[in-house]
Amino acid sequence: MRGMGRFGDAGQLQPGTPGLSQDQYGAYSKANRFWFTYQTPNIASLAAAAAATNTIQFDNDSAFEWIKSTYSVDKANAITQLAGSGSAATNNSIAVPFVTLQIQDTGQGSYYSNQPIPIYQLAGGSPGFPYVLPAPQIIAPNASLQFNWLSYSTAGGGNETYTNLRMQLHGWKILRGAG
Repeated sequence: MRGMGRFGDAGQLQPGTPGLSQDQYGAYSKANRFWFTYQTPNIASLAAAAAATNTIQFDNDSAFEWIKSTYSVDKANAITQLAGSGSAATNNSIAVPFVTLQIQDTGQGSYYSNQPIPIYQLAGGSPGFPYVLPAPQIIAPNASLQFNWLSYSTAGGGNETYTNLRMQLHGWKILRGAG
């Protein structure tokens, strides 16, 4: 029986090996997991009633165990004020966008919701505060998630344009063997 390779190659290990776990993608060692964040590409500007799409391509050397998510956003012609920037933050100074999001695993053709969901329901109530998933989601190596964004800010009466809109997926990268 051989030990773990540099990239978590557990293919040579026998079942029941101490420190070895099993999931739907095969055996892995918890020693070959590390905390990682994937971020969607930046949406430079999303005007009222506009839509945008972007994609995260996951690494092929590892599965990703998605644990929680956050988002970040700015409003056009406004400064988002956070604590420590000279004055205390208030609920009115943090941009919470009127934006829906629907996420699709393009490899499987499946969606993470049946309809687009407001971003603050998928990634925390305010920018920087995480939404913890009820159960970790394992994303396969080399998977591709497509993010479909839609601004509904006209419903809020603000007709806002949002800038620098991104979503972050936080979790464990589980390294796999090269072969």
